Amino acid sequence: MRNDILIPGILEYIRSTVRAKNEDMHDYAKKHDVPSVEPETGELLRLLASVLKPASVLEIGSGIGTSTTYIKQGCPKAKITGIDHNPNRIAVAKTLCIELENVEFINESAFTYLNRTNDNYDMVFIDSVKRIYPLMWQTVKTRVNKGGLVIFDDVLLFGMLAMETAEVPRKYRQGRDELLSFIEEIKNDMPASSTLLPVGSGVLLVNF
Repeated sequence: MRNDILIPGILEYIRSTVRAKNEDMHDYAKKHDVPSVEPETGELLRLLASVLKPASVLEIGSGIGTSTTYIKQGCPKAKITGIDHNPNRIAVAKTLCIELENVEFINESAFTYLNRTNDNYDMVFIDSVKRIYPLMWQTVKTRVNKGGLVIFDDVLLFGMLAMETAEVPRKYRQGRDELLSFIEEIKNDMPASSTLLPVGSGVLLVNF
């Protein structure tokens, strides 16, 4: 749940206004050091789902199911398919989300799954390896229904996109450059239908 975008005081205040939801999942993620959406990102997902009311949702990088739970709380009737390449996280998600109806978790790569299904979606949440975002965009954008929404998480890379190259730790430089190019691609591809928000570690929304 790292966040280096907002100053600590502002971040602390924002999190104090977020209703105490899904604390068991956030605690599990912190204790076991597994990726999970920040509470404020989860609340954004819940709100977007409540407004959009998607019939079908695809999660790429569903992890232990934290984001799944927020989306389901926003739209209880949604059918959610969560994809993750990590079998351990999928196993945990199935346990933590056992009471959620009409939710399926699949241990598979997103590209393999999308190549074997013809399903389209009203809402897609992507929280995966950042270097595959450009290719994932090319694959996913043909599978979104009119009026649908695609959400990319962590696109500001802990605030590193605003740094000079020399300030960015070497291990993050390639990822940073790829994300900068990816955001420009989205802005050129969907200029009137996308926006970047400083929520969590950066959320990019693309509306169809």
